[in-house]
Parts: sequence; structure tokens; C-alpha cells
Amino acid sequence: MEQSFVILYGITLSEPVTFLTDMLITISCIYIYVRLRQLNENNLYARRWSLFFLYLGISTFIGGFAHLFVQYTGKSLTLFSWLVSFASVFYAEKASILTYNSNKFKSTMIYLIKSHTALLMLLAIFFIDFIYVKINSTIGIGIITLTSHIVKYTKEKNIGYIYIILGIFVAFSSSIIHTLKISISKWVTYNDIGHLLLIICLYFLYIGIKKVSLFKYLTPAMQKI
Repeated sequence: MEQSFVILYGITLSEPVTFLTDMLITISCIYIYVRLRQLNENNLYARRWSLFFLYLGISTFIGGFAHLFVQYTGKSLTLFSWLVSFASVFYAEKASILTYNSNKFKSTMIYLIKSHTALLMLLAIFFIDFIYVKINSTIGIGIITLTSHIVKYTKEKNIGYIYIILGIFVAFSSSIIHTLKISISKWVTYNDIGHLLLIICLYFLYIGIKKVSLFKYLTPAMQKI
């Protein structure tokens, strides 16, 4: 599909709608980050999730400008935004392993999380291919985060876990639209539709995290994040 663009004062601005939806995600992420940090400074679960939103917001902020100025920056800004997104997924995974009780299992999971994150990040840099970002998100959000919260819900029946699970399924639909490149027009592309679905995903995650954090995972404030 032909790429949309506008020319402003002689400057070519590519995919302006995608830039706007990226900024909507960034605003949503920063808002949620601030709200989660205000919940309880002793809640490690909320603090780790807050970093997921922070880095996701930074990633989409950079990604928005990468789309807008792709005629001038090429893949450099895009790659930078991808690398920041790895940090986002990393903290979602770190938050998720708190749902397990075994310290030995948590240590094993941290090792696996660091390993797959480092490997896929290096592959993304070497091949400059978004597929490795998708694989990382699938492992981190679609497998580790989703599985841990399903297991926890079956044990505790906290409705907060359901919201998080629903949020992840909405993220799946966003990923499917992106993979199949389902667009309305050159102005409203699969990126834009996926971004709007992602905002809904963020809302579900925030509600779920807040509900879970009211009762769980209180730890000393000085504990390492």
C-alpha cells in the first residue's frame, strides 16, 4: 500500500496518522506510569509494571517520530524504538514472576528472561528486523505474562488478573492486525488500528494491575526493582 505523507514548509512528514496514534499511546503510558507510582511505594508488582508503561511510552514516542521523519532518518530511529520496547517487555515479565511463590523458580525465570531478551535484542540489531521484536513480545507477554496470571487467577480468583488477561488478548488482536496488515486506507493503516487497540489493552492492564496491587506484593521500599 502506498505510504501516506504531507509536505509542511518543504518537509515531508510520513504517516502522520500513525504519528498521532503513537503519541496517544505515549500519553496513555505516561499517565498510567504516574498513577501506578502513586499507588504504594512498597508494592514491587505495581512498580515493575509502571516501568513497563514508562518504557513502552518512550518507545512509542521515538517510534512516532521514526514514522514521521522516515524519509530523513531511515531505520535508525525505528531501531532505537524497538530496543527500548525490549525493556518494556522485560519489566512486564519481572512483574509477572512475582506471582510465583518459589524463589528458586523465580531465579530460574529471571535467567531465562534475561537470556531470551539479550539474544533477540542482538538479532534485532544485527538483522534490523521487527520480527525479533514480535518474538520477544510473544514470549514475554503472550507466554510468560499471560500464563502466570492465568495460573494465579485459578488459585486466587482476583478479578484483577482477569483484566490483565483480557488486556493481553486485546494485544493479541492488535498483533494479528499488524501481521496481516489489515488497513482501511493509506491514511488509516494496520499500524493505526493496532495502536488504537493497544490503548484499550493498556486500559485493561491498568485496571487489573491496580486491583491486584491493592492486596498483593507489598515489599520493603528499598528492595531492588
